[in-house]
Amino acid sequence: MRTFWPLLIALLIAPMVAAWPLPTAWTSRWVSDPFGEAVVHTWGLWSAAAHGHPFLLNTTTIAWPDGITAVLADPLNLIWFSLGWPAGAEAAYNTVVYGNLLILGFSGIILARSVGGNPYIGLTAAVFNPSTLGAVTGGITEVLPIGWLGLFWVSLLRSLQPGQAQWAWPAGIILALCVFGGPYLAVWAALSALPIGVFHLARSGRQALRPLLIAAGVGIGLSAPLTWSILTGRVAGQPGTSDLAKYLLHPPAASSSIFRGGVRFGADLSDPLLPLPLTGGQAEPTFTAYLGLAAVIMACCVLARRRSLWPWLLGSAFFSVLSLGPWVVWM
Repeated sequence: MRTFWPLLIALLIAPMVAAWPLPTAWTSRWVSDPFGEAVVHTWGLWSAAAHGHPFLLNTTTIAWPDGITAVLADPLNLIWFSLGWPAGAEAAYNTVVYGNLLILGFSGIILARSVGGNPYIGLTAAVFNPSTLGAVTGGITEVLPIGWLGLFWVSLLRSLQPGQAQWAWPAGIILALCVFGGPYLAVWAALSALPIGVFHLARSGRQALRPLLIAAGVGIGLSAPLTWSILTGRVAGQPGTSDLAKYLLHPPAASSSIFRGGVRFGADLSDPLLPLPLTGGQAEPTFTAYLGLAAVIMACCVLARRRSLWPWLLGSAFFSVLSLGPWVVWM
């Protein structure tokens, strides 16, 4: 108990420090870029809540009489939205931010504990994740529930240990929560679960099959209504539709240069070290390949201390390949 209370206090405070000035602006200002997506996503959460449906929203109230029924990308955020809405729209969005950073910090603690690491380091690394804080700035609320992904990993890996198959049920529930958190999380959960499942099936055979089937069945079953709505009801041009896929896979979108930010405008740490013709000057999206290299380096550091954790190196290699996405599309 002596270690519990300091860790709990750190968990409650860390999101406010990471998303500063969140505590001083909770009910008065949006902790996001004014030109970002925070207002749009908050309106979507309000519309779903106002119409009493967990993942459908209707735009007739702002586009009469030609409104459309659309699918809410992140119905899981309705929980945090509902807690903050009584204090206003700003508080609603800021509560979504704070609540998800709490889950992310808790996930970092559990991940660190699961590999014998320091929980404070896990908390700090998770809450100060630059990708998530970038989503806070951009108002991309469907990325914020990423903490559930870490909890899914822990529960799934626990279920694959001898005599721990009962953990497959919470793994399946958390997998469904990832889907309800947003389509990005759903894809990441599926991509990460695949190598975990293949590895344990190759090593343990039938022993690993039961928990994997339970987790997949529960997750797919609980999230099936939302998945079906996304596949059949998304507005043309949005993520998850063929229109957007066709656009991204053809010029001018299929160009690696748009993923560079340049020395002056980019967020890519490697830009200052590369020739300007390669970095491409100014662009809104930023290059991602160095993130994969960073993951491999961190996995090597872990492996140097504990050889038994070598599967983490394989996992980091997998994600390093994914980080090459812009170049893969370009080629």
